[in-house]
Amino acid sequence: MKRSIFLTLIVVALILGLILFLPHSLFRVGLGTSTPLSTSVETTVPTPTEPQDIPVSYQYISFVIPVGLASGAEAASMPAGEGPLDPSPAFVELKLNGYQFADPNGAYQPRVRVYPAVDYSKASGWAAESLNRLQSLLVDHTTSLTNDILPNVPYMGSSDQLYAAQVKELPFKSGNGVRMISAYAQYPAPIGQHSSFYHYESLTQDGKYYVVVEMPVTLPVYSDESNPGEFGITYTRQDWLYMQAYYQAVTELLNKADSAGFNPILDQVDRMVESITVEGTPAVVPSLNPCLMPAAGTSLLTNPDDGYCLLYPSRYSTEIPRFIVINPTGAPGDVPGDAWTFIQVEGAQGRTAEQAAEAQITAVGPGFNITRMSIMVDSEVAYIIDGLPGQDPNRQVFIVHNDRLYTITFAPWKLTLLVGGRGQRTPLEYLYNIVMQSFRFLP
Repeated sequence: MKRSIFLTLIVVALILGLILFLPHSLFRVGLGTSTPLSTSVETTVPTPTEPQDIPVSYQYISFVIPVGLASGAEAASMPAGEGPLDPSPAFVELKLNGYQFADPNGAYQPRVRVYPAVDYSKASGWAAESLNRLQSLLVDHTTSLTNDILPNVPYMGSSDQLYAAQVKELPFKSGNGVRMISAYAQYPAPIGQHSSFYHYESLTQDGKYYVVVEMPVTLPVYSDESNPGEFGITYTRQDWLYMQAYYQAVTELLNKADSAGFNPILDQVDRMVESITVEGTPAVVPSLNPCLMPAAGTSLLTNPDDGYCLLYPSRYSTEIPRFIVINPTGAPGDVPGDAWTFIQVEGAQGRTAEQAAEAQITAVGPGFNITRMSIMVDSEVAYIIDGLPGQDPNRQVFIVHNDRLYTITFAPWKLTLLVGGRGQRTPLEYLYNIVMQSFRFLP
């Protein structure tokens, strides 16, 4: 008995010794105090979301605010304004929030306004003039875009557009227009770093809506009392007539500046403008009809017998055949109104427009201060003669097409008037621009 107990103790001792010498990793014991095996886990750090353009939509208007230009927009339906300073029909305004380049003087606001074009033209003489100027430019893409012929922001009222720089035609999704950098004032004001703004006047393709964009800008170069002579330009307040050289010098200075030097960058504002959509306006559809579509404030005159069509200001009269009359008098006699355009068509008999014009000059003889110049009208070269004698001073335009001689007379023709020392075109000059730029020959 003692022997068996002794043998048992020896076996137990051997087993315990063996355990002490074996590696512990052979025994996986799930004890709460044991250290777990380490596991390699891949962790992905979230990438910050890239800033995105901000879509804006209100009623029938939408556009996109590029990153960094503003944080959003506040929209409102504005009632009709009947005051003398800003007469207008009801319109829609979208004012940008969080705009980083605000005008410190508060003269200009970052906003988009959409007006019913015809109603605005009827309500405001300033709007009617700007719409006529805009329509005149959009029918002829070769016109030099200078301050004296560019449209103005109508609700600036009687303030003058002092200059226009960085001007270019800029289409948007529903139409076309012109953008520029300008400043407005009622006196010969200097052009300071924060006194200008980007503005855009445009029409939808169907002429139904007039879109105006206004955005304050900081200029990269400027000339006012704070930096006399720094850019070779010194501001000295004088009469309007003598200030034109100063404004022209500022215009040239800004035209040479890189658009990226403005704040905001002009291309960034252009992107917003190009994205504007006014719903319900038709897309451009190719047509065999060469006549231009009348826009706000204009009407279409078609003469199939004489083979032409053209646009003219709607407030003028065409009741007398082949005449477009400004302020018709209704009185008897050979003077139909304050001014007029008369279109005469006859056989060219193989003559060119130049030959027909020179024949008129030869017929009146020497002793007159007659000037000549040529332009393109539709697909033909037209010759313009100023100074031919007649009952009234006149301008005559000679065009030949399909062996037909078209003679268009504008009378009484007056050179640009000086009003308060500043150049101002006559109503007949506006009519001339619209007629010449929209005149088309019928097939």
